[in-house]
Amino acid sequence: MTLVVEDGSLTTDSANTYATQSYVATYCSDHGLTAWADLASASLEEQAIRRGMAYIESMSYKGYKCEEAQPLKWPRDEAEDEDGYVIDNDVIPPTLLRGLARASYEEAAEPGVLQNTLTRDDFTTSEKVDVISVSFERGHNERIFRAIDAYLVSIMKSETVLARV
Repeated sequence: MTLVVEDGSLTTDSANTYATQSYVATYCSDHGLTAWADLASASLEEQAIRRGMAYIESMSYKGYKCEEAQPLKWPRDEAEDEDGYVIDNDVIPPTLLRGLARASYEEAAEPGVLQNTLTRDDFTTSEKVDVISVSFERGHNERIFRAIDAYLVSIMKSETVLARV
């Protein structure tokens, strides 16, 4: 399935991304993020963008979807940027595009990194010596993707740290 870009016009009900492969490639090149160029095929690029989109679409954004049936969360009505300016309801914010490009890069560099599955073992450790058993919660061994956070925080419903794994 090919990527279908939502440009803010809501002219297609099959949109599945905000950014083209070319946009992501240019973003990565401009920022010296070489893992994108190392991908062996357009198919692998598309898969990384889809995984990045899954992450981007899991967020809660300011405002409301323009149409109930639109396939993606943007464009939005009544959304504002960090300075309180209204984002036009036929616009995909540049910060969202950059956040998606960075999320796509992270997925190209390490597939599944943004939405990995955690188990109880990721948070708890037990040790038993003879008859003494100790269980404790490990510290949060999370990776924070500050570049993605920085792009998205201004259009999120609440300003929280976003990408933790």
